[in-house]
This record gives sequence, structure tokens and C-alpha cells, in this order.
Amino acid sequence: MTRPLALAALAAALSLLSAHNAAADCWFQGMAFSPGALSCQFEHVLRCRDSSWEDTGESCRQPSPPTIKIEDAAYGSWQVDRYCNARSTLQVLCDGRVSCQIKASDELCGNPVGGIRKELRVRYLCLRDGIGRREPRFFSLRESEIGQMICN
Repeated sequence: MTRPLALAALAAALSLLSAHNAAADCWFQGMAFSPGALSCQFEHVLRCRDSSWEDTGESCRQPSPPTIKIEDAAYGSWQVDRYCNARSTLQVLCDGRVSCQIKASDELCGNPVGGIRKELRVRYLCLRDGIGRREPRFFSLRESEIGQMICN
């Protein structure tokens, strides 16, 4: 039986149970529900309406929070056009997390240029269950600064 048919059968069975007791509008597992009441069954929200249960089409599951996916990261000096690729390091540290605190330092991918103040530049996405809008977010820190990327 497909999921919509199973849900329809459940709603019909719940309605039959409700019809057997005229004192309450909707019944489920021996409990009376007043009109407008919601019940979560088989990961779907059912609403008590006119002495029967109807599927609202909503899921009972709470959506997972969006998480970070690093697209690109570089550390260095754009004034002299010398930088190193920090992407793989930040992917290990941050991908799949809701937030990620990092420090801009030579530990990310080495020292691409000595004697010049460096900067970390990051482009990342916030994805829910691995999918989401492809609108990148940008994050930057100066050398030795600590900052936090957040998906919310």
C-alpha cells in the first residue's frame, strides 16, 4: 500500500472509531480529541474535524538545522597576489556543522608570504539535509583573528 493510501486508510479508521462515540468529536487509542486538535501519527499531522480525522499534509518531523558546506577558502595576501588553498582544512573543521569557530593563521595551509599581514577569505553555503539554496555566504578574517561562521 502506498503512503498516501495508508494515511487515507488510517484517517478513515480513526473516523470510524470517532463515529462509535457520539460524546466526543474524534477518538484515537481511547482518547477523545476536540475539534481542531492535532495528532501526530506515522510522521504525519492529523487534524480532528467534523467528527473525523484528516491528513493536514504536514510532517511531524522537525527539520534539521542548516549546516555549513565550504565551497572555497584561501589564506594570504591579495595585495601581492600570494595565498594558499585553505579549503580542505576548513572542510574538515566545518562541513556539516551549524557553526564553526576558526582562527586565521598559518596553521590553515602554511605561510604563503612572510612579513606581510594575511587574510582568510571563505565562501560557504548553508544547506539543510545536504540540499538548499545555492546563495553563497562570505566570511573573512585578518591574520590572528578568531571568528565564527554560522548557518541559521
